[in-house]
Order: sequence, then structure tokens, then C-alpha cells
Amino acid sequence: MSTNTILSGTKKALSVWLNFIDCCLDNYDVEDSARKCGIHYNTALNWRHKLQLLVASYLCEDVSGNVEMDVAYQEISYKGNHKNNKDFVMPREPHKRGSTSTTRGLSNDKVCIPCAVSESGIAAGKIAKCGAVSYEALAAVFGKERINNLTKIISDSNSSYLHLAADHDAVLIQIPAERHSVGQYNIQRVNSFHTMIKNLINHTYRGVSSKHLNGYIA
Repeated sequence: MSTNTILSGTKKALSVWLNFIDCCLDNYDVEDSARKCGIHYNTALNWRHKLQLLVASYLCEDVSGNVEMDVAYQEISYKGNHKNNKDFVMPREPHKRGSTSTTRGLSNDKVCIPCAVSESGIAAGKIAKCGAVSYEALAAVFGKERINNLTKIISDSNSSYLHLAADHDAVLIQIPAERHSVGQYNIQRVNSFHTMIKNLINHTYRGVSSKHLNGYIA
């Protein structure tokens, strides 16, 4: 039975799906995936987003124990939202491909992506809001209903983590801005996760629409 699975509504054989999943795991682009699987480009793109939504639904369920937390920022991308789309209105003038935001600092032109990596290597992250991080943004992604049994939170010096640690009854260890570690604690794992996200978005896939970003993070 394919009801309520990624196979629901598709007429392709399971072998085609398995081949497509292999392409995704190997970071094939959409065009190469479509060609290798013998499907249309639009089908390959829709399948990729379908898989990502499935994976994203499992985010943040197993992060526990001692956890490094930090926030990544990514420029908002309206890629795929064309000016002739009657259901979408661009909030600003479109940027040329490859250009960056002209607004300095952590403006609303950037999405805030709280991330966490446990000592066992489980990683999670999700878009929370536009602009600078806040307690509300952290709680939306890492609230008690999403993450349990936190022992320690290791973070930078942002005060938003004080309230989050209190929510979880967790010890908070914060790394001052001018230092890389406090004793044995650092946030190198979560910073490496940020690098992986940015490499995937900006280099492997050369631009991802923000509306699909959570799927790529997953």
C-alpha cells in the first residue's frame, strides 16, 4: 500500500524511486537525476522536494545530552517565485543571480537558522525567522516538545540561550566572543554543520529557494 507514503500518487515503479533516492544521496543535480532515472525534469524536482519534506518531518527528535548550539544565517532567496505568479508578490526588487544583500548586518534580508549538534553527532536545524536570533526563535525550533533530556547547552555568548537553558533545566556553557573554547567545551561541531549547509546550498546546488531550505537542511 502506498497511501500516505512518498509513493502515493505516482505511477513509477519502486525501482525508479530507489534509483532516484540514490541520486539524491550522491548529490546529483535535478537534471542529472532526471536523465539517470528516465523521468522528466519537473518530476525529479517534485520528487526531491517530496523526499525532503519527509526527512524534515524527523528533524530535532533525537538531539539530547550535551548539545552544541549556534545560529547560521542565509540570504533570503525567492528563486522559483516568478513575477507572473499571481499568488506571489515580491517584497523587494529581484537581485541579479550571484549578488548579495545590500543591507548591512543581520537584516530581514537574511533567514535565521538555529542549529544543534549532540555529542553523539546527531544534527538538526530549521529556519525560525528573519533577522537576528531571539529566544522565541530558539524556542520555536528547540522547545520541549521537540527536544528532551538536554544535559548541557554549549553556545556562543548570546543571551537568548539563557532562557532556553532554563526551559530545559540544562546547564549552559557559553563561549565568550573573544575565545574559541571554555575548558573542554567548544562549538566546533555545530560550526562544521553550518559549513556543510552553506556548501550544499551555495555550491553543490548553486542556490536554493528559502521556501525549500528546511528540506535541504534535513
